[in-house]
Amino acid sequence: MGGIAVKGRRGFISPPRKREGILPELQSMALDEDDLVRSVIKQSLFEFTREFWSEVVPEASYVPNWHIKYVCDSIQEEVELILAGKPKRYDYIIINMPPVTLKSVISNVMLNGWLWARAPHMSFIGCAYSQDAILKIARKANDLIKSDKYQRVFPCVRIRGDMDAVGAFGTTAGGIRFSVGMQGSITSKHGHVVVVDDPLNPQEARSVAETLQAKRIIFETLPNRKKDVKITPTFVIMQRLSEDDPSGDVLALAKEGRLRVKYICLPAEDQEWVNPPELRKYYRQQRGLLFPARLDEQVLAEFKVSGEYFYAGQYDQRPVPAGGGMFKTDCLVRDKECPDPANPKLWVKQVRYWDKAGTQKGGCFTVGVRMGKDLDGRFWVIHVDRFQKEASGREARIKEVAGIDREYVVVGVEQEPGSGGKESAANTVRNLAGFRVVKDVPTGDKTARADVYATQVNGGNVYLAREGIIDKLPEKWWRAYIEEVMLFWFGKYKDQVDSSSGAFKVLTGNNIRFGFYRRSSVVRRAR
Repeated sequence: MGGIAVKGRRGFISPPRKREGILPELQSMALDEDDLVRSVIKQSLFEFTREFWSEVVPEASYVPNWHIKYVCDSIQEEVELILAGKPKRYDYIIINMPPVTLKSVISNVMLNGWLWARAPHMSFIGCAYSQDAILKIARKANDLIKSDKYQRVFPCVRIRGDMDAVGAFGTTAGGIRFSVGMQGSITSKHGHVVVVDDPLNPQEARSVAETLQAKRIIFETLPNRKKDVKITPTFVIMQRLSEDDPSGDVLALAKEGRLRVKYICLPAEDQEWVNPPELRKYYRQQRGLLFPARLDEQVLAEFKVSGEYFYAGQYDQRPVPAGGGMFKTDCLVRDKECPDPANPKLWVKQVRYWDKAGTQKGGCFTVGVRMGKDLDGRFWVIHVDRFQKEASGREARIKEVAGIDREYVVVGVEQEPGSGGKESAANTVRNLAGFRVVKDVPTGDKTARADVYATQVNGGNVYLAREGIIDKLPEKWWRAYIEEVMLFWFGKYKDQVDSSSGAFKVLTGNNIRFGFYRRSSVVRRAR
């Protein structure tokens, strides 16, 4: 067939089927409009999205922007391997994008329709944070495929009459679309393409139970629900809501070399963490904005009023605001000469406070923060010892570090609630016979305990001693410490903050003391 395609307001259109004054032998060369549309959009998810936009979002006109084509092409690149039956290049494709940038429309609606236009026998699994949320999206996909235009352009794709529920509908060619919330069952469902679209509700992002459930589905359940795990990757398209969200876990495993990940990060405004970095050139062409037609300066300013945590996660694609959340790490004072930690005459007091964990591999860290108050009333983080060991190895390390710190450094020991916490603290006290020990019983939640220490950090009265100032102890600790403090409360680990809060509490009094300490009027007596 032949003919000239003209790009119109609603996509690609061809000349009319019947034309006056055209020779009969040329009339046969005129392309039917549907043939032309079919020939173009079957080769491009992006062109498919443009062509069928009005079928999915009839209430709003299609607004072009560079990121739409980039995201469509990035997804299509991996789906083409599935269509060809070739091994996947990545285990996960992570795309972090703000709201109203079409992530659900592209990944969970258009992709489904385009996949069946290419291969109506294939199965598609779409997931979201709740069953209600994914069913709304699935209904759009169902409406798209049933639309007059889609059925006219792709007559080979027909929905089966006996499988036409919103949560699970299929084609006469054998393809099925399953839609599952993070709390729902995915048993006996298998897909060639698996898409997770916003696995966490932004309003419940701080819920540990919701986060763990989403991770179980993504990491444990979905790999077993693929037609061929060697061919099918997992697409995760979401806003960043915490360092410990599913995106964060995937990226951490990729950093360790345990997963192959394709990572795309598109914050609402130009930031240094845009990924791939070369995409920043498009931001610069648009006043530093991702999608100015929908998220311009005025709109973003209104969202910023809603709160810095809200904006940092959903729009900046960074779990906490730049510079820190509760802790403004920009206020941590560096590059100052620290008084000699080995000379107790230069200090009001020094303490090494231990926040203990009992895991040898994985899980939380045991952390001992050495902190001191100098004669000018400044607080110094002198050293951080951080490791993962089982109980006996942990106690041995705590005693070893106490010997290196010397007797003028008080050892703070956290006593957690319950009989197990009391026994653990008592064991550590016995293990440290001969050293000055303070047993601390925390009250309130971690945030409340950290708040007092955060006041001093944000006031510029907390200093970091240079790395390597303590002989025989690991030198490199700054980076991990600053990062954890900056990400608190939304970070994956909180051990260093807990240890710092405890050390600060011991330095400022009100604790139960053991060993060489004498009780004073400001010390709470043990009962």
